[in-house]
Amino acid sequence: MSCPCCSGEINPHKSHHEHQATLSVKELAFLALGLLSLLVSFFMPHEWAHEIPFYPLTDPAWLAVILCGSGLYKTAFVALFKRKKITSSLLISIAMTASILLQVFVFFGIADVHGDACGDSYIFAAGEVAWLMMLGETLEIFTLRKAHAGVEKLVRLSPKTAERIGADGVPATVPVEDLQIGDIVQIAPDEAVPVDGEIVEGSSSVNQANMTGESVPVEKTVGDHVLAGTRNLQGALKIRVGKRSGDTALARLIDIVEEAENHRAPIQNIADKWAAVIVPAAIVFSVLVWAFAYFVLDCRFDEALVRGVTILVVFCPCAFALATPTAIAAGIGAASRHGVLVKTGAALEALATVNHIAFDKTGTLTTAELKINKVWTASGYSQEEIITLCAAAESRSRHPIAKAFKSQNPQELPNLSNIKAQSGIGITAWTDDHEKLTICSQKAYEAIKNEAADGEQPPVPAGTTLVYALLDNKLVSVISFVDTVRGNAKNVVEDLKKSGITTTLITGDNKEAASSVAESVGVENIFAEQMPADKAKIVRQIKNDGKIMMVGDGVNDAPALVSADVGMAMNAVDADAQSLAIESADIALLNNKLELVPALIRFSRTIMRTIHLNFAFSICLNLAAVILSAAGILDPVTGAILHNCSSLLVVGNSALLLVRTWK
Repeated sequence: MSCPCCSGEINPHKSHHEHQATLSVKELAFLALGLLSLLVSFFMPHEWAHEIPFYPLTDPAWLAVILCGSGLYKTAFVALFKRKKITSSLLISIAMTASILLQVFVFFGIADVHGDACGDSYIFAAGEVAWLMMLGETLEIFTLRKAHAGVEKLVRLSPKTAERIGADGVPATVPVEDLQIGDIVQIAPDEAVPVDGEIVEGSSSVNQANMTGESVPVEKTVGDHVLAGTRNLQGALKIRVGKRSGDTALARLIDIVEEAENHRAPIQNIADKWAAVIVPAAIVFSVLVWAFAYFVLDCRFDEALVRGVTILVVFCPCAFALATPTAIAAGIGAASRHGVLVKTGAALEALATVNHIAFDKTGTLTTAELKINKVWTASGYSQEEIITLCAAAESRSRHPIAKAFKSQNPQELPNLSNIKAQSGIGITAWTDDHEKLTICSQKAYEAIKNEAADGEQPPVPAGTTLVYALLDNKLVSVISFVDTVRGNAKNVVEDLKKSGITTTLITGDNKEAASSVAESVGVENIFAEQMPADKAKIVRQIKNDGKIMMVGDGVNDAPALVSADVGMAMNAVDADAQSLAIESADIALLNNKLELVPALIRFSRTIMRTIHLNFAFSICLNLAAVILSAAGILDPVTGAILHNCSSLLVVGNSALLLVRTWK
């Protein structure tokens, strides 16, 4: 076991399985035994020590050197001889070796400095360095484990088996991996839901807190969707499997967080570059300090040698290397506990510099719960007939407009054939009468109306979302929808403005509807009637003037989410419509809490301040330790304590992010 910052892999992020394995009983035992040996060495009476043969070469602190330092030596030599790479672990190994050799010099009379007093032997110094390095990694891993606790909890949420109803109606226990789309699964009260699916029988309250952050259980009945990892609280349910186990919302979330563990923030490259420079610099500076003390200051050979060895002990940039990865890991972990999944450390770093946020409208600034406002129909068509046709065409869609149609239609839906959907345009289908039904947005209708047959011109309500229905290319209906603005949207926008962030609304909806929402919440800029490619183009234009984050919730937002410096997907666990959005985004909200947007931006800035503070602290303390070592004030023992305390303080400062309150 060796300190990650010294291993040449400055980023200590591993999968949560690897972290779990790292804190093994054996290694914790090594840490405990190493501490015991150091305590015995330090507090052992002087007369007892000299009863030990060949003391201080046989100092009990050797146990700490062997148990805690062997990993450092192994890491250093593997990196040097197999990868041809000089790492910080090599510097620590050299410092430990130099301390041991110094004790050999003292023992054989080559040097005459102190070193035979209990607790002040250079074997003790080497053991102390090794033990403190191991302690630093243990605390770091503990911090990372706390950060990834939310992910491990997600993994535990998913059941391993399910009760599948066979063709004979008898349930059988099968592995979740064996379930196929369309299978019927029964779920007893107080059982976890094994897969994403649709309820086909029964009703119950479902606790979705672990997935969406909703504190209140949600009532579910026939036709409603349930998510893997949520818990059925009351009634028995039967669900039709909608996704294989590896494609569920829960599986996607686990993949996202594991992806975050393997991606680094650009700021971490600073530590990488310095690690490669500091190791040879430390060796050269150590020799120069020894030479200066011996030839210029006229110190004895052994006293000069102590100063040179101490330089090696304090020079290693462990605290500097730990400054970023521990803060990033703690930040990602803290965010996950608030229902925010951050895919990469780079996203957190970019988020801290965002000065412009673009919002989608429907489902982001509004609730996405559209209601039919007015229905205009051409002569010869009834409202019921048009709504029924539209509901049938939209039956496979989860778009808010589709939901609004279905909620208004109590009748049995007609059979339509060859239903096709085009993102940002609309839906086409064929009726039993061989008529082509087209349902499209206002902008799409404007593009095709020259080809459409002449017909009556309907009144167009202002400030609403409009849908046009055509039969055989003839306009037969215009339906207006109203959306509800989120109750806290105005406060969120005001909060962002106070943080110096410009806001923009980019939507595919008409100008009147977009303007109505923008004015009600205080968004400054409006781009309406935009196709998905147009949204991405606008985002790229804004990027020329600064850092932009795009916040959206649907498939049509995916190009813009990818184009932004940071993409955030709202309501990321909500079934099919969100899958492309969550894959395209850098950050995923597991709920509809819009207030998390400004809170996360403030938190990302706090993370970057923590990293910069860690950098400044580690550099200043290392510089002070080097000066004190060169002056002979610190020796290898006190230098090791000061050096490793700086690493522990950096890890502790980063760990505070885990308990920081979001405002």
